Amino acid sequence: MSWLLDTCALSECIKKSPVDEVIRWLDEQPESTLFMRNNLNLLMP
Repeated sequence: MSWLLDTCALSECIKKSPVDEVIRWLDEQPESTLFMRNNLNLLMP
């Protein structure tokens, strides 16, 4: 299974007090199953 990560999940990694459950879940997933979408193309005319 693959996961498209939302920015709120990714931002937990840099918070001073992240939600432990989110960090634990991210750590448990194989890196090859985690993806981000680059939305820059949506900002370009």
